[in-house]
Amino acid sequence: MVVANIQSIRFSFYKPPLSHITNAYKGVRNAFVPRNAFLVSSFPKSGNTYLRFLIFAYFNSGILEYSDMEQAIPYVGLNKASRNTGTNDLYKTHERPSRFYRRGIYLVRDGRSVVASLYRAQLRRNLTQESFRGFLEKFISGSISGYGAWHKHTQAWLREVQQSGDWLLVRYDDLIEDPEYVLQRVLQHLGETVSQSKIQSAVVRSSPENIRNAESRAPQFRKLLDEGSQPLVGGGVKRTWEQYFSEPDLEYFLSSIESSPLVAEFT
Repeated sequence: MVVANIQSIRFSFYKPPLSHITNAYKGVRNAFVPRNAFLVSSFPKSGNTYLRFLIFAYFNSGILEYSDMEQAIPYVGLNKASRNTGTNDLYKTHERPSRFYRRGIYLVRDGRSVVASLYRAQLRRNLTQESFRGFLEKFISGSISGYGAWHKHTQAWLREVQQSGDWLLVRYDDLIEDPEYVLQRVLQHLGETVSQSKIQSAVVRSSPENIRNAESRAPQFRKLLDEGSQPLVGGGVKRTWEQYFSEPDLEYFLSSIESSPLVAEFT
């Protein structure tokens, strides 16, 4: 199954490939994005999985399974959306804006929480042994992943959202504080009929605990969990960066993103 194969290497973004290979790969993959595709876009560790579970739960009753959600809202590329999300073909991406991405949602999270979440995820899977400061420097330079630097990625998407009414900006903090309201906005942007009772049910069924349970049942994560890795899904909390950042780290982070003014309000 294509989705399972993609998921088996989902942590590959921690090991950035060569840029020319990456660009060639993106070009081929983007060519398969349908013209009517609706993108759920974000930088990694910004709440994309939670938002997709909320959308999927709204349209599908019963126990949520990770593989079902991934098939309904898969990664862009050769994957085909299963149309279990109303009248729209939904796809996920962590990449920067593309001419192939015509409409959708951009989910933005405080960069300090993003780097803290990425660092915690790597520690949980024994993918790094370095200090947080060393990891932060790589995060700022864009060498942590194939998606580049968070502040440049975010600025590119914020500019896209400003220039086009086809994109809805969703803040991670709003998503955590009031998922019912955010889900309603997303559904309206999708052009779907909104049912408050279905929204309430989707929020309850998509709790972090239920998503972690779905993760534990998913074949693509079974080996990692059996080997002692902690769950991928976090607890849905804000300001996770405070336990990692020292004052010098915070000053370094803020000074490093000064050249990207659009992202200032998200830190």
